[in-house]
Amino acid sequence: MEFKNTSILAIETATPVCSVALRTSDGRIVSRRTTGTGRHAEQLMPFIQQLFDEAGITVKDLGAVVVSSGPGSFTGLRVASSSLRGLLFATGIPVIACNTLAGMAQFGFEQHPDHPTIHTVVDARRQHLYYQPFYLKSGIPHPVRSMEITPLDQFADLIKPGELLAGTGAERLPDEVKSSIQVIGTEAIHAESFLKMAQTWAELDCPESELIKSVAIEEYQPAYYSDGPPPPKTKHG
Repeated sequence: MEFKNTSILAIETATPVCSVALRTSDGRIVSRRTTGTGRHAEQLMPFIQQLFDEAGITVKDLGAVVVSSGPGSFTGLRVASSSLRGLLFATGIPVIACNTLAGMAQFGFEQHPDHPTIHTVVDARRQHLYYQPFYLKSGIPHPVRSMEITPLDQFADLIKPGELLAGTGAERLPDEVKSSIQVIGTEAIHAESFLKMAQTWAELDCPESELIKSVAIEEYQPAYYSDGPPPPKTKHG
């Protein structure tokens, strides 16, 4: 997949953040971003049109659309999925689906390249967070282990003092955990991070990955983890 000399749109709606970024064919990046529960349905398509107008392009000029595909809010993910199906209908433009937690890790590594591991979370409601730690390899995040829906009271055993955690829901962690680690909140969530992650992946000749893949819009399915039981906990030796 070729990212050079083409326009790429990136979308993030899996969290309370609604963020859209557009990299134009000449490398310029324009973006829109807002935070607030329930804002996605009313803001996503206007944001996209504003960026198209600012860049002087239409959807047919896009080489690909990068989307944050979960885990996250069922409603937010559904808004992005339905909007993309309407936007890309019959265009043949590919969708690059990126793991939401990996996109947060991408931001974390850009801001704190000295950290060997970045822990990421998304609020899963009740007493749980979607959780996954990452390390950086060849410029993109790689999972230390599989994503888990983790009870809040287990984080004291998962994150060491001084380590970095990024994402939503961190404020719900026990005080003894929050006080001993570095935290990046919703500022870690931005469509530009997914854009950069996908661009690096393309420069590496699109290696097979569980975190990022290219699909036709007709085949795209967000990671609706909340639709069923949590994935099984991985046993760590």
